[in-house]
Amino acid sequence: MIDSIYTAMSGLQGHQRALSTISHNVANMNTPGFRGSHVDFVDLITGGNEGGSQGAGEGTGGRGVDASHVSLDMRSGEVRQTDRDLDLAIDGDGFFVLQDDTGALRYTRNGGFDFNNDGVLVGTGNRMKLMGFAEGDQLVPVSIDGLRSSAPALTTAVTLTGNLSSTDNEHTIDSLPVYDRLGGTHNLKLVFTADTAAPGRWNVVVSEGTQQLGSGTFVLENAKPAATGDTLKLNVTWPGTEAAEVTFKLDADTTGYSTGTTSTLALKQQDGRAAGTISGLTFDEQGVLKVTYSNGQSAQGPKIALAKVSDEAGLMSRGGAVFSYEGTRPPTVHPVGDGLRLAVKSLELSNVDLTSEFSALILMQRGYQASSQVASTANDMLQQLFEMKGRR
Repeated sequence: MIDSIYTAMSGLQGHQRALSTISHNVANMNTPGFRGSHVDFVDLITGGNEGGSQGAGEGTGGRGVDASHVSLDMRSGEVRQTDRDLDLAIDGDGFFVLQDDTGALRYTRNGGFDFNNDGVLVGTGNRMKLMGFAEGDQLVPVSIDGLRSSAPALTTAVTLTGNLSSTDNEHTIDSLPVYDRLGGTHNLKLVFTADTAAPGRWNVVVSEGTQQLGSGTFVLENAKPAATGDTLKLNVTWPGTEAAEVTFKLDADTTGYSTGTTSTLALKQQDGRAAGTISGLTFDEQGVLKVTYSNGQSAQGPKIALAKVSDEAGLMSRGGAVFSYEGTRPPTVHPVGDGLRLAVKSLELSNVDLTSEFSALILMQRGYQASSQVASTANDMLQQLFEMKGRR
């Protein structure tokens, strides 16, 4: 009967452990990338194998239940769109590769990331570095080092388009922006004056503020730019920089039709730009970091690394939906592809199924009650035995 009490106690402890595991699963039902777990119940026997094993045979007796092992449920969770640029979800059985403060690699399905103060991409909850591939397939933390700004570019070509009315006498383009080598902005003023002695001929004066930078002539023939009169080249010396040649050109779509005294000639494009700061950070479906800048430029950063784990039993939970690997077949690290795809602006939710958890909760409750009843009954029997002994 005493053995029965110890056997019942193992049942109480096992079902209590299972209840705690269910509670942990339910509490994390909204934790992105969380993997639920369940307790493995194994019966203990006495007899030929004193260490305890599964099964029963002749000459053996029950010793209760062992519930010390917890197994992870590695099924994928639902993927939900978040519209957050740095949220990612894996379509496949892989894991994001993280690096902790000690340099050890960790693995997670939680794809919520942001950049820390050092410009390194880290998990929003665990703050571990996300790993990716640099040139040469070297595994490195994903960062924006070298990508924090976009270099300026000198304006060397300015293209104009629109209509210079043949019945207009003067047309002005105010605040036409161009850039020096350092990214400084210069707002130019172009004044077009019709040559009354030569129809289609326009004299142009280019200035910045009160300083005249140069002048020249554009020629239109049959209301279209003349082959030898559609370009004006000026040598300009911007303050603090060396001299540069800027070419002003009439676009092929420029016209010289009669539209009264209204001309529409204006800037179409120019090839210079100011220095740019980061205006957007996101990933494409291949896991490549895409950087956009305030000056309209873009650049690419590292490519995310994903791990394939063939021995999921070797994964050990470290909290925060993060796992370490302690098996004998280490994960292999790949770029996106080979059956591993990314869903951008999305997160994988927990794989906890509330219906299953509540069903298991009822079973654990019944098991705990039954074990408690066995212990209570064995105690009553012992009490009766002691009473019988006392009456002798």
